[in-house]
Amino acid sequence: MYNAEALAARLGMVESCGDYGALLLRGYERVGEELPSQLRGIYTLVLWDGDRDALTAVRDCTGAHPCFYARAGQEHLISSSVDALLDHPGVSRQVNRAALVDYIVDSWPRLRETFYAGV
Repeated sequence: MYNAEALAARLGMVESCGDYGALLLRGYERVGEELPSQLRGIYTLVLWDGDRDALTAVRDCTGAHPCFYARAGQEHLISSSVDALLDHPGVSRQVNRAALVDYIVDSWPRLRETFYAGV
């Protein structure tokens, strides 16, 4: 994170600005879903909020660090690698034909699409 020191100062955690996990947890406890909008840098952040029964996964606003997801039955899988998700036996390797056609005709598929229907 590029702004860890500034975020730590806002949260009163100057001594812990190098402990990103503690800093992000405190930030989420203080500002909730607004936290990602306050982060700067190259990152993927995955948060499970058991009180709200909510999973949040975000990546840096420039998209420099990839974040892919898939469902495998009741499991939610998140990875920076499509191949890692495809290695899971519960993730379909079925081709996303619409995204493949878009790519072939030099039309960009939606940013949320991959060449696999399950990812």
